[in-house]
Amino acid sequence: MKALQDKVAIVTGGARGIGATFCEALAAAGAKVADVLDAGAAADRIAKAGGEAVDCLATRALKRAQKPADIVGTLLYLASDASDFVTGQTIVVAAR
Repeated sequence: MKALQDKVAIVTGGARGIGATFCEALAAAGAKVADVLDAGAAADRIAKAGGEAVDCLATRALKRAQKPADIVGTLLYLASDASDFVTGQTIVVAAR
């Protein structure tokens, strides 16, 4: 039995660089790997390492990866005077 058998690992940016290295290592250790930024690009790398890629896009309402433009409104709000009284809050930015 592999060390991470029956576990799911979440990686961001698994298509290249250190994220890709993490995807390969986690897959080789037996984990199912979910790349939340670019699942398609990481899936081949994960399979070659003997692992299983988890399709994060299947559970998203928009069926696409997020883009920086998706959170601009929230960031502008947080950087403005309108958010002066917002402290210690969790603000969820997600497609519903």
